[in-house]
Amino acid sequence: MKYELVIPTSLEKIVEVEKKLNFTFPEDFRKDIFSFNGGYPTSNLFMVGNVERVFNCFCSMNEEDENYIVDRTHNVDPDYHPEKYIFFADDPFGNLIGFNRLDNAIYFFNHEAMENEYTKVAVSWTEFKSMLYKDTN
Repeated sequence: MKYELVIPTSLEKIVEVEKKLNFTFPEDFRKDIFSFNGGYPTSNLFMVGNVERVFNCFCSMNEEDENYIVDRTHNVDPDYHPEKYIFFADDPFGNLIGFNRLDNAIYFFNHEAMENEYTKVAVSWTEFKSMLYKDTN
């Protein structure tokens, strides 16, 4: 998987984020975020039901960065039940992509839907990553 505009990070920063979020990232995700922190995947499309969505970029593990993962997760309106989710990415429209704390499944959060819709898109990071594809047009 290729990414552009990657922001360097360290294992120490990933562990620090895990402590702040009280969540341990799955090992396959840790490996990828270490290498592609803040990056934009070149294969960035995925399906949510029958709707094509865009994986914009990873949130950053670095506190000084604008899209810091802890801020992204904690700055969601409490009515959206953020305590259940760790948001690690977004799309260009402000919708979020994240882990469910209970089972590490990947969910897409559509904030534009009438009922703030959460849709399960993959059972794991590895499955989600395999779903990403590149626009061929």
